[in-house]
Amino acid sequence: MGMHFGAKTYDVSSMYPSMSIVHNISSETINCECCKTDPEAKILPEVMEEINKELEVPRPRGTYWICKRWRGKFSEIMEDLLQRKEQYKTHGLTLKEKALKLFMNSGYGTFGQVYFKYYDPRVAELITGFARHTLDSLVKFVNDNGGKILFGDTDSIFVAENNNDDAIDIISEAKERFNVKLVRDRLWKILFLTSNKKQYVGLTNQGNVVDKGLVGKKNNQPVYFNEVISYLIDQKVVEIFVNEGPKLAISRMLDYIREVYQTLDEKVSRDHDLEFIYDKLAYSAKSSKALYDFKQNGWQKDIYNEICADSGGTVELAKSKSAANLVYRFWKVQNQIGAKGITVTMHPESHMLNIRKYKEELWTCVKPLLEAYGLDKNELSTFENEMMKTQNTFQSS
Repeated sequence: MGMHFGAKTYDVSSMYPSMSIVHNISSETINCECCKTDPEAKILPEVMEEINKELEVPRPRGTYWICKRWRGKFSEIMEDLLQRKEQYKTHGLTLKEKALKLFMNSGYGTFGQVYFKYYDPRVAELITGFARHTLDSLVKFVNDNGGKILFGDTDSIFVAENNNDDAIDIISEAKERFNVKLVRDRLWKILFLTSNKKQYVGLTNQGNVVDKGLVGKKNNQPVYFNEVISYLIDQKVVEIFVNEGPKLAISRMLDYIREVYQTLDEKVSRDHDLEFIYDKLAYSAKSSKALYDFKQNGWQKDIYNEICADSGGTVELAKSKSAANLVYRFWKVQNQIGAKGITVTMHPESHMLNIRKYKEELWTCVKPLLEAYGLDKNELSTFENEMMKTQNTFQSS
């Protein structure tokens, strides 16, 4: 978590599918008759330990061995797919490359699904076990050489290297020791990792801002939230950390967020500005089934009740407007006495918005960034309390 200068990201998205190629993992090569007594075919104890971490009943040592004489069909297929993926990458065919990456990563996982025609959990277990052992070994290599693994998942590992001139050659280590190809994906001028490290933002050495997983940028959030987060991670804003220092950058961000919350107060509580409310504060969600099939209280039921009222009580018309797999826009409102307990509405012009709820949910969007940008727990708590206050003079409008 936090701010890191000069970090590097390595692409390990091909790590898991590569295991089937490197170790010849395929249904017909696992526990073959021809290599049953060959000690070279046995699985390393370290790999069995990785497999057993996920199992309620551990596999005994010696459970698995892999054929040393014949190449497995699945291994051949994955090698062909990996070569094609590399060709797409070389020619800049990004969409095809990503599609093939997803196909490869889901390919080995299907062996663990009981409804898959070729179901064989041994394939999934061995690929996962070898991949985790490889990644754990690379983490140890980096740490032993003065670096630090900041974060890792199935796609990438983020490395903060030591401050001397001796670069940690994790690429050569992966190739020479494990026959796995790693590619340095990005070099960061500055990288910000949130407490949920799958949410991050950073400025690359090429001057591009890259972000992933930020809640406030999701398209189901209000436009206003999207705009706030987009500003907080804008290139010019992030560059202040590099060019003028974190203290000034954070001060400007806090001032901006204060303005953002004040605008919410003014537009919603004081003015009830319908243009702003309609354009900026709508949530959206896709319903997995027809709204009228929801019996428990929730946004789906609230919206369906409003659709019924708008349809003049004509049930068939209401149902035709309440189908499954549609995206519905709504606003969060005060749960007022006499309003039948509704919490969302399609008609914000007729209700008082729940300003407290909007403030809280905007805070969930900005908090991870402020945390990554350097605010400690006490500073966050103090600033949150400041932002949650609603101007009393606005309440009556």
